[in-house]
Amino acid sequence: MPPDITPNSPFPPPHGSAVPAVGAPPGRRDRAVSGTVRVGIVVPASNPTVEPEIQRLLPARMVGYTARIVAPAGLDLRDRLTWYRENPEDSLDSLRGLGLSAVLVACTGATYPLGVEGDRAWSAAQSARLGLPVLTSAGALAEALSLLDTAHVSLVSPYPAWLTDQCAAFWRGAGLSVREFPLSGTGAIYDTAPEDVGAAVRATLATETPAGGRAVVVTGTGAPSLAALDAVAASSPIPVLSSNLAGAWALARVAGAGGLLAHAPGAALRRLDRDTLEGAR
Repeated sequence: MPPDITPNSPFPPPHGSAVPAVGAPPGRRDRAVSGTVRVGIVVPASNPTVEPEIQRLLPARMVGYTARIVAPAGLDLRDRLTWYRENPEDSLDSLRGLGLSAVLVACTGATYPLGVEGDRAWSAAQSARLGLPVLTSAGALAEALSLLDTAHVSLVSPYPAWLTDQCAAFWRGAGLSVREFPLSGTGAIYDTAPEDVGAAVRATLATETPAGGRAVVVTGTGAPSLAALDAVAASSPIPVLSSNLAGAWALARVAGAGGLLAHAPGAALRRLDRDTLEGAR
């Protein structure tokens, strides 16, 4: 079964849907956009991928403002992810006063241990504190996979084994069946090369059955995946997503700018917009 998106979800229905946005903050429903839509992005300090990919993905008239979240020196990856999850307040607060419509916390691994429901509760608590919608990369992927009616997901993972296990457990806890395709390399996500991601995506697609209810997900906001996703967007028989692709898509929708997605500069984002609209009908 796909992840269940409850009435308390921060996400509105897809633009064009006849279903009302239950529990969405006032003014967050999709609308005809005029002028600039401002959104915030919180990024782990050493992540070199989120900013260029999100800025490339955002449709015209959307502008992203970035805050970095910096963990204390000396923490290993596991402890850094925990620290990010437990201490987002200063980074989020640094985005106040910009007139933002939504904020994405772009660190998928930070909320895996919470599960889908815990991730949603974390977002709700941060949204209430900040006074505007706060999304997570994991929550954005969960929403997209739900609208795609996904039951089976193939994970292309640049993570070390223990974090791949947490990622797989997150999706299995959401009711999905999971296959894992670890990327070759050092196990350090920021060492991942775009060419390696592209080769892994193509190899994973070669094993897939072109049937409904299936998707490929490149995990981790630090993996440079956008070129690979754009390259297969027109030919892939099933949806191919990444943390950053889903994050940009979710930001546009929650900011009330979902109607701009059809004209987004990237082929992968335009396809995700089409596929989620079809899945919602």
